[in-house]
Amino acid sequence: MCAAVGSGEVIILSDEDDEAEADASVLLVEVEHKDKNNERALPGSDEDLVVTFSRRADLLPHARYDCPIQPFMATECEISAPVHNNKLICEQCFCYICDKLASQCESWSSSGVCHCNSHKRSTFWNNLRNNTLLGGLQSFNLTLCEIDSHLRHAESLLCMFKAELSQMFSAYLNGKPAQEYGLKLQGNVHDYTPVFDCVSSFLTLAEKQDSRAGAIMQLGAAEAFVRHYSASGTFVPLLPMANAFAARTALINRVISFLQRQIVTCEFTLEFSHKLQEFYKTLSFPAPLKALKNSLCVRAWEDVLLGSVLRGQNVCGFRKDKGKRTCWWSRCRWCNSGRSGCSSRAGTGSCVDISEWCRPTTPKFSSSCWT
Repeated sequence: MCAAVGSGEVIILSDEDDEAEADASVLLVEVEHKDKNNERALPGSDEDLVVTFSRRADLLPHARYDCPIQPFMATECEISAPVHNNKLICEQCFCYICDKLASQCESWSSSGVCHCNSHKRSTFWNNLRNNTLLGGLQSFNLTLCEIDSHLRHAESLLCMFKAELSQMFSAYLNGKPAQEYGLKLQGNVHDYTPVFDCVSSFLTLAEKQDSRAGAIMQLGAAEAFVRHYSASGTFVPLLPMANAFAARTALINRVISFLQRQIVTCEFTLEFSHKLQEFYKTLSFPAPLKALKNSLCVRAWEDVLLGSVLRGQNVCGFRKDKGKRTCWWSRCRWCNSGRSGCSSRAGTGSCVDISEWCRPTTPKFSSSCWT
């Protein structure tokens, strides 16, 4: 039998009849007091966490506005001078605009630009970042996540091509003296053939590139030459591609044919294909080429209308869905006339005959157009 006395002793009353304990029926036991503040958690105890080692975390590369060392003050579009201490950096601070170390940014604290004030929560700085990093690819509505080395190379080739093409087109507009062509006449001769050869060489180069890069190069070239016009000169040589309109038509048809095949046969994502089509629609087609405006509008193989036409279930080539009428048709490569079950809509788009195409192993699109 036990009883507690105070807080420091325990009296044990023994009921044993043992003779050895007869003289010691009452024992005083002292209780040891433990300091809970000095207790340490040992491995294998019931504690959830045991700290065995700690050190200061490594400082990883980061944008200036996320620097854990130097404070940053955000503004919307301050470019005249550094704000507060935004100019200060650590060794791992990156420029948000240039996407390189802040110590290597040439416009870090320059008046009128001041990249040190840039941050991702500003529309102004975001647009400036996209213009800087995307360059000419921004017009295709691409994002930084879609850019790779092939597209970067395509952009550089496209920039050089546009500069060269501009010079050659200017030379075409100026013309050459008729005497250089053996003509005993006064005036200049305007020959578009050198311009045509320049564009043709670039399109051939684009066809040898990565599929996405080649498509971007072809569209970029089309944007450059589709705006060309015939010079109001005195003489035009009787050569196949000396006439600007005839050469331009041949070139744009080549671009259309290549892009249609790329969209149908290549493993483009739906988003990337849509961006190619939207960019093509923004091209400034002259009046005689307006019929080519919808040439890249292709349907997916699983499209309901296309599937019914190819299976012979729909012989008229159009269907109504929730009151909206859609028409499937293609343009004949020989007579250049639109063919579909809806003759009233023929001529509002353009596409090569689907019989010229081969269905890919993993099809996504068909070469048919819709209007």
